[in-house]
Amino acid sequence: MEFEKVIELLNELTEAKENNELEWKSIRNTSYETNWNGEDIIIDRHNNVDKDSLEIYIRIGQFEAEYLSSTDEFSFLSNYIDSI
Repeated sequence: MEFEKVIELLNELTEAKENNELEWKSIRNTSYETNWNGEDIIIDRHNNVDKDSLEIYIRIGQFEAEYLSSTDEFSFLSNYIDSI
Protein backbone atom coordinates (compact mmCIF):
# COMPACT_ATOMS: atom_id res chain seq x y z
CA MET A 1 0.00 0.00 0.00
CA GLU A 2 1.40 3.40 -0.93
CA PHE A 3 1.68 5.85 1.92
CA GLU A 4 -0.67 8.26 0.14
CA LYS A 5 -3.40 5.61 0.52
CA VAL A 6 -2.57 5.33 4.23
CA ILE A 7 -2.99 9.11 4.56
CA GLU A 8 -6.34 8.97 2.75
CA LEU A 9 -7.57 6.20 5.05
CA LEU A 10 -6.42 7.98 8.20
CA ASN A 11 -8.18 11.16 7.05
CA GLU A 12 -11.33 9.10 6.52
CA LEU A 13 -10.93 7.62 10.01
CA THR A 14 -10.51 11.11 11.50
CA GLU A 15 -13.76 12.21 9.88
CA ALA A 16 -15.53 9.07 11.11
CA LYS A 17 -14.25 9.67 14.64
CA GLU A 18 -15.46 13.29 14.54
CA ASN A 19 -18.89 12.01 13.44
CA ASN A 20 -18.92 9.42 16.27
CA GLU A 21 -18.85 6.56 13.76
CA LEU A 22 -15.52 5.19 14.96
CA GLU A 23 -13.71 4.68 18.25
CA TRP A 24 -10.07 3.87 18.79
CA LYS A 25 -9.28 1.40 21.57
CA SER A 26 -6.10 2.11 23.52
CA ILE A 27 -3.94 -1.01 23.78
CA ARG A 28 -1.00 0.70 25.50
CA ASN A 29 0.16 4.26 26.02
CA THR A 30 0.75 5.03 22.31
CA SER A 31 -0.82 1.99 20.69
CA TYR A 32 -4.36 1.97 19.31
CA GLU A 33 -6.63 -0.35 17.37
CA THR A 34 -9.95 -0.12 15.60
CA ASN A 35 -11.95 -1.88 12.92
CA TRP A 36 -13.12 -0.06 9.81
CA ASN A 37 -14.96 -1.63 6.88
CA GLY A 38 -14.09 -5.10 8.17
CA GLU A 39 -10.35 -4.42 8.43
CA ASP A 40 -8.46 -4.41 11.71
CA ILE A 41 -6.25 -1.34 12.00
CA ILE A 42 -3.40 -1.02 14.50
CA ILE A 43 -1.08 1.93 14.92
CA ASP A 44 1.72 1.71 17.49
CA ARG A 45 4.58 4.09 18.38
CA HIS A 46 7.28 2.38 20.44
CA ASN A 47 10.97 2.07 21.14
CA ASN A 48 12.74 -0.59 19.12
CA VAL A 49 15.58 -1.61 21.42
CA ASP A 50 17.22 -3.71 18.70
CA LYS A 51 17.58 -0.63 16.47
CA ASP A 52 17.92 1.83 19.38
CA SER A 53 15.25 4.01 17.78
CA LEU A 54 11.64 5.08 17.97
CA GLU A 55 9.44 3.58 15.30
CA ILE A 56 5.81 3.38 14.31
CA TYR A 57 4.19 0.13 13.27
CA ILE A 58 0.96 0.24 11.29
CA ARG A 59 -1.27 -2.62 10.16
CA ILE A 60 -4.28 -2.16 7.94
CA GLY A 61 -5.83 -5.51 7.14
CA GLN A 62 -3.01 -7.51 5.54
CA PHE A 63 -0.76 -4.47 4.99
CA GLU A 64 2.01 -3.98 7.56
CA ALA A 65 4.81 -1.42 7.72
CA GLU A 66 7.28 0.09 10.15
CA TYR A 67 8.63 3.63 9.93
CA LEU A 68 11.73 4.87 11.74
CA SER A 69 11.81 8.25 13.47
CA SER A 70 13.98 9.75 10.72
CA THR A 71 11.20 9.47 8.10
CA ASP A 72 8.43 11.84 7.04
CA GLU A 73 5.97 8.97 7.41
CA PHE A 74 6.93 8.63 11.07
CA SER A 75 6.30 12.34 11.64
CA PHE A 76 2.86 12.18 10.03
CA LEU A 77 1.86 9.05 11.93
CA SER A 78 3.23 10.37 15.21
CA ASN A 79 1.08 13.48 14.88
CA TYR A 80 -1.88 11.26 14.04
CA ILE A 81 -1.34 9.15 17.17
CA ASP A 82 -1.17 12.31 19.28
CA SER A 83 -4.52 13.39 17.85
CA ILE A 84 -6.25 10.16 18.89
